[in-house]
Amino acid sequence: MSNINIIDGIKSFFSSTANSKNKAEQSATANKFDKLSISMEKWCDPSDKDEIEQHLQTLSHQQSIDNTDTVYAKLSAFIRLATLAGETHRHDFKIQLSPYLDMSSLDSYNGFSQITISVKDLLNKESIWFGDPMYELFCAMKVPLTNSSEYLATKNSMSEEEIHSFMQQELALVIDNNDPQSFRLQGIEDKNQERLDIAKFSLEVRQKLMENKQFLHSFIMAKMKCFDYFSATASSLSSIFSELACHNSLEMAQNLKDEFDKVRENTEQTLLNLFNQKNIDTENIIEHCNTLMKEI
Repeated sequence: MSNINIIDGIKSFFSSTANSKNKAEQSATANKFDKLSISMEKWCDPSDKDEIEQHLQTLSHQQSIDNTDTVYAKLSAFIRLATLAGETHRHDFKIQLSPYLDMSSLDSYNGFSQITISVKDLLNKESIWFGDPMYELFCAMKVPLTNSSEYLATKNSMSEEEIHSFMQQELALVIDNNDPQSFRLQGIEDKNQERLDIAKFSLEVRQKLMENKQFLHSFIMAKMKCFDYFSATASSLSSIFSELACHNSLEMAQNLKDEFDKVRENTEQTLLNLFNQKNIDTENIIEHCNTLMKEI
């Protein structure tokens, strides 16, 4: 697969996803939750009405595939509704997980995980699809650039302008002239030399990373953004795991954690594949990465 196809795959996938549901489809999905809405009003205190409506609205928002952010929002809403329903009805709320399905053999860039939610007699199985590494990478590139990862050998609280300045002055890949397998990232903390996966690149790509600083900077910035994106998700999901554990669903909590870890791993691999290609056009990759990193 050429480098242009990979990056365009990310962009075209997002575009098709963002526009995949029209108002009629959204309305039909919302109607699926009518029975649950009526029952929740009967079960719950009137003071909870606004909160219930908010959670139902979150659940009824449909798109072809969710990212880890929106999956968190939907799971959190569903679990909260189960809690508000009270002890009598809480166990009627069910969550099922279908593990990641690799669809690369179908000439697709996508992989999917599926969460199914249901409520006995009130809500038939409603699927939440997520985990496409292309879409996750697209979303990760939209988060602000920070040094929260502490990849850069400088303070972790920096403005984006300060980060760019540090990279221009300090960041470089140095390859040993006597041993092309031996290298070091200048400007990167010692503890993070391996975390940035430079060793996984071919000798050809490593050489280009050394020769073209902007190419190197694009990759390091993408890694920093991925770290922040998935760290924020992990922090949010921890509350869901705690809730599930409290509801005697320890196995589900662990399975969800494993699934989100897999999504992160697949997304990081997609980023690596984007840069680690034969006869790579570095200027094209730099241009497209810059485009992806711009805010919507």
